[in-house]
Amino acid sequence: MGLDENRNSPALQQMVSLAGSVGPFEKASDLLREIGSIVISRHKVEEVTESVGERMERQRRVAALGATA
Repeated sequence: MGLDENRNSPALQQMVSLAGSVGPFEKASDLLREIGSIVISRHKVEEVTESVGERMERQRRVAALGATA
């Protein structure tokens, strides 16, 4: 996993998607700003979280296909 289309590093993608997966995106945005000095909108938290989730689901499906082959 490299930089995404917005040039976010894998570490930033992981932090944002983790914060976005445990609560409302607005709260995740506030939390990232407070603890990590990461200024990111609620909308971007949602985008990154969904993108990472979709990528993980594709990887899971590919792995499942490989396990049944």
